[in-house]
Amino acid sequence: MGANPMQKMKRNSILTGLIIGLMIGLVLCVFVYLFFSKNGGISAGGTTVSVCVLNKTIKSGTQVTAADIVTKKVNSEDAPKDATTQVINGIAKIDLTEGTILTSGMLNTSSSNITDDLREQEYNMITLPSQLSVGDFVDIRLQMPNGADYIIISKKKVIKCNATNLWLNMNEEEIELMSNAIIEYYIMTGSKLYATIYTDPGIQAASTGTYVPSQTVSALIAANPNIKTYVNSERYSDALKDIRNKYINEALAPYYKDSNGDGKTDALENIETNMEEEIKTLQESREAYFGTLNAAN
Repeated sequence: MGANPMQKMKRNSILTGLIIGLMIGLVLCVFVYLFFSKNGGISAGGTTVSVCVLNKTIKSGTQVTAADIVTKKVNSEDAPKDATTQVINGIAKIDLTEGTILTSGMLNTSSSNITDDLREQEYNMITLPSQLSVGDFVDIRLQMPNGADYIIISKKKVIKCNATNLWLNMNEEEIELMSNAIIEYYIMTGSKLYATIYTDPGIQAASTGTYVPSQTVSALIAANPNIKTYVNSERYSDALKDIRNKYINEALAPYYKDSNGDGKTDALENIETNMEEEIKTLQESREAYFGTLNAAN
């Protein structure tokens, strides 16, 4: 006996309703999934919080800017208690991977002032570490023949470098200090002007400078209108001035004599020789630079 047409229509209507209900339910599930995926999910308490997340891997000691950060919503229970909720600039204290939720303890937000006297300086007489890379932070030091080792410039970021040359951003006072140290390095046979790399620049504070410039350069620094405040004021203490007078000047003294009888002191001859080498190296570097530009065109 065939099925009752009314019953058949009823069954079809029920099946159709079930199918439509399942489809609506599936669409709703997909919508809810996409909504909460986009907004970082939801905690058991139903609350979310906006946090700052890195969009790239950042090396310790590297500046973190707004371009390196995106904001995302995450479960409030999953967010670190000290998560950064506002985009800020700072220096990474540790190596940070892409996708890391930033916390206040990860960044050093002490800003480095961009002053009017800041200049990019190139040096080719500094002995460089074999594994020095762009982005490293270095101290520049002067090692003297008597064994004394002085810090001239502290915690400078390497802007550029190659096998022989180093580029650093320096303020006027630092430029004067380096110029004085370079000349005295040229004078003293057996001395070494060299760079040392910070092992964890995000955490390590800058060293205190211990190299005291000559009386002439100290006077110039004090009178220089481009120097508004002494960045390295601690090195002009009486104790360090005493070291200058007793030890640095004493090490330099033997070179201020004319051992060749040609009317020039040994100091002047050493300076002339080393300055000629510095200029020659700069010229060669310049020629190589232009050669690279010409090859690219």
